[in-house]
Amino acid sequence: MKIEFVKMHGAGNDFVCIDNSDKRISLTAKQIQFICDRHFGIGADGVILMEQYFEEQNKETADIFMNYYNADGTTAEMCGNGVRVTAHFAKQFWNCTKSEIMVETRSGIKPVLVDEKCDNFTVNMGKAQFSHKDDYKKKEGETVSLEGKEWHFASMGNPHAVGFFPNTEEVAHSIHHIGERVENAIECYPNKVNVNFVTPLDIQKKKFQVSTFERGAGVTLACGTGASASFAHIQKKYPEIQEGNETKVEIVVPGGTLFFTQDENQNIFMTGPSAIVFEGSIEV
Repeated sequence: MKIEFVKMHGAGNDFVCIDNSDKRISLTAKQIQFICDRHFGIGADGVILMEQYFEEQNKETADIFMNYYNADGTTAEMCGNGVRVTAHFAKQFWNCTKSEIMVETRSGIKPVLVDEKCDNFTVNMGKAQFSHKDDYKKKEGETVSLEGKEWHFASMGNPHAVGFFPNTEEVAHSIHHIGERVENAIECYPNKVNVNFVTPLDIQKKKFQVSTFERGAGVTLACGTGASASFAHIQKKYPEIQEGNETKVEIVVPGGTLFFTQDENQNIFMTGPSAIVFEGSIEV
C-alpha cells in the first residue's frame, strides 16, 4: 500500500501525518513501527492519522481528530505537540479558516488558538489531574520512590511521572536508564507511564528545563503533555513564582521552548510552534 504523508514537528517532537479523512487507511503496529524507524522508514516519534472525528457526539464540534500512535504502534490518549501539529495540518491542508481549531483527541476536544502567521499555537490543555486510572497504587501522598528519586503523578489525559533534578548534567547521565525503569515499573504504574525530568534553570525568571522519556517512544525532543504535567508540579514546588493568574513559565525542552500559563479555573495553556518539514510517499 502506498501512503502519502507530511512530516511535521512541534519543538522537535516529530510526526508522520497522514490524511485519513476518508478512513481508508488502517495501519498495524508493525507498519507504524516501520514508518517511525529512523533507519529503515521515515523516522518519527509517532504517526498521526488525520480524521474528521472520533466520537459520533463530537461530529459537529470537532474540526479534526488526532488519531495518534506512538512509535511502537500503541495508541496515545493525548499528545500536546501533536495537537498543535494537527491544528496546523487542518489550516494548511484542510483549508480550515478558523482562528480557534477544535482538535479532538482520545481524551476529549482541545481548543487550539492559531496566530495569523501560523508560527505559534496555543492549546488549552485542560486541568492537570492528580489521580487517574493509570495512577500508581498510592500509599502516602502523591509521590512514589523509584530509582532513588521521588516521583509526582499528574495526568494530562495520559499518565506522567514528574521528578526534580538539581542540574542538567545529572539528567543527561540518567534519563535513558532511569526513564526506562520508571516507565516500566508496573507495580507502580500498571499501564506504564511517561517520565519527566525537571531542572530549574532560573527560578526568578520562571525558567525550567524538562526532558521526557515517553511511554512507547523513549527520549524525545519535546513532550507537550509532559511539559504541562511538569508545569503543574513546578507551581506546587515553587510557590514563589506565582503571580496570580498572570504567571508565565518558560519551559525549555531539547527541541525548543514552550510557554505556559494557567487561568482562574486551573486550565493550563501551552504555547509553542509547529513546522512542516517535507511531503512524500511510502510503501507499507
